[in-house]
Amino acid sequence: MLKQFGKSYNDYTLSFQRGEEEGFDFFFRILFPQLCFFANRKLNNMEEAEDIVSAALLKFGISILNLTMQEVLGLTCTKLSKMIV
Repeated sequence: MLKQFGKSYNDYTLSFQRGEEEGFDFFFRILFPQLCFFANRKLNNMEEAEDIVSAALLKFGISILNLTMQEVLGLTCTKLSKMIV
């Protein structure tokens, strides 16, 4: 069973189904490398593949989580500030 930080795959699935950021983030981390690999095989350009996959997953996350653009920008700024500190 896949576990991360003491939680099971099913815990993250439920979190995702409830529209929680934690669940989306978990699946983003799982899917991103795989989708980038696939996109890179088609594009033969990893940077472009990462940009396209990021944009697609972000758009998907926005629709699933029903976020407004203001909320998206707030989440992005929060994550960026955590990365900088």
